[in-house]
Amino acid sequence: MALSPQIGIVLRLVPARRIAALGALMVASGLTDGVGLLLLVPLIESLLASGGGITSPVSTAMASLGLPQAPELLLGGFIVLIALRVTLQYLREVMAQRMQLDAADRLRERCVHALLGAELGWHQTQRRADQISLLTVETRRVGAGLQMLVSLAATVISGLAFLAAALWLSPGLTTLAVAFGGVTFAVLRSYRARARALGSEQSQASAEVMSVVGDSLAGLRLIRSLGAEDRSAARIAARTRALRGSQQAFTEATARARALATLMAAMGLSLFVWTGLRVLSTEPAVLLALVAVFARITSAFTQVQSQLATWLHTLPVIERIDALRQGALDHAAPEAPQTLDPLRPVRSIAVRDVTVAGAPGQPPRLDGVNLVLDVGSVTLLTGPSGAGKSTLADVIGALIVPGSGALLVDGTPITPETRRAWMRSVSYIP
Repeated sequence: MALSPQIGIVLRLVPARRIAALGALMVASGLTDGVGLLLLVPLIESLLASGGGITSPVSTAMASLGLPQAPELLLGGFIVLIALRVTLQYLREVMAQRMQLDAADRLRERCVHALLGAELGWHQTQRRADQISLLTVETRRVGAGLQMLVSLAATVISGLAFLAAALWLSPGLTTLAVAFGGVTFAVLRSYRARARALGSEQSQASAEVMSVVGDSLAGLRLIRSLGAEDRSAARIAARTRALRGSQQAFTEATARARALATLMAAMGLSLFVWTGLRVLSTEPAVLLALVAVFARITSAFTQVQSQLATWLHTLPVIERIDALRQGALDHAAPEAPQTLDPLRPVRSIAVRDVTVAGAPGQPPRLDGVNLVLDVGSVTLLTGPSGAGKSTLADVIGALIVPGSGALLVDGTPITPETRRAWMRSVSYIP
């Protein structure tokens, strides 16, 4: 299933016992829903006072078990079931909210831990605004997506309980309803695909807003010196409009899908009632109970469509966060052995033909740099902002491994095996 990898990423953030407890609450809540609706059949028969003997499967089963079917007792049992169901729903919602927050925090912590352990050179090839966006706004979207996934599971379980009740009452009508629901679900497929595409678009638009705001604040002195405040504000406004446009497009697509699902559900319910009356001659009490059951099923079906669309809308965010974390892990800095002795240069420290890549779409931070620093000398690096002074200092301190070229101490290249020893020999004040 295409959703399995993303579901696995999120569920691994939650303790298994909490998932099991939440699942048990969902199943228990669904069962109380189904049983409560089944009690409507003998209740309706009693109220109609048809008197033709017990004909419905529910009444027959209750009679065989010796259970009383007085209206007062049935109504009391129905109220007890409703009270039990709302209690289970309360516990489920509280647990789901706690699970949502914990999962979002754990996802952020795992990603931050990986980022802090990654090579500085890799960080300089990434857009910081993308990382900030993913760790703040987008992580909250993942939490909301997980909550929607939990709601989706709860709705599906309740829907299955309703279907089981309906199947017991009338297998023929239930089969017709399931077939019509399958057709409706297939018709709405394009809306679900659109939801996922808009999720990717919104994630990118959010990163663009974060980027342009960060650039404007970082370059505030230059913006003011050039009198470009209005131009900068216009850029921020344009990126914000793009983000709001993506959000609005998803809202409109979801509303259209919900409207279509509701319309088709009404058509299916009408077909269901007509078939029960004209084709199968279903007993009135059973048909009324089935109408109540399928009214709940159609409502659940509409909810499933909206919840699934929201979850699909979240998937691109999960993929981007996981890709960021995996990229950081792939470029993790080596662990520092505690027994390394510092390297002490005697003659010189040098960089030879050093090149360091820039961020995507940007020129290299360093390009074929050569420099020799004699031991005991003092060297001053000058140049405009962005010339590569800090990057060169990072290379000399072994904080960055150059893409090409070498760092040499007394003519000997610093290797991955000696890098940590050299880092312990350098004092670096940013």
